[in-house]
Amino acid sequence: MRARKRKKGLETTEVISPKTATPPGQVSLVVLNGDDAGAEHFVRGLKCVLGRDSEQVDITVKSKGVSRRHAALSWEKNRMVLEDLGSTNGTFLNDERISASVEVRHGDRIKLGDLVLQVIKVDQPQDTPVYELRD
Repeated sequence: MRARKRKKGLETTEVISPKTATPPGQVSLVVLNGDDAGAEHFVRGLKCVLGRDSEQVDITVKSKGVSRRHAALSWEKNRMVLEDLGSTNGTFLNDERISASVEVRHGDRIKLGDLVLQVIKVDQPQDTPVYELRD
């Protein structure tokens, strides 16, 4: 969906799609385990769906136990939140299963099926590496 302009009286209001809007900060997800360990996925737009069906999601992950549309990351009031989209095996944040939207922060670990991703806020200064790849 493209940004379009809508006229309201003498003013022009620009309507922007959540997929094309500029998020408050740049965030990426680093795969910590499995065949794609070390791969980095950038979260783009205001909402990003994760799952294994490349036609229905923004970030495709291929791993056992990941649903077609597994979870979503979205920006709400300058904070990133994670929600499960009714996945079969659940979504975990820092080893705790989530049942409602929860805030995600730099360094948090997201588990989808047997896949572990680490949240990296790119525009945040880092003194030491935040993630450690696993075998």
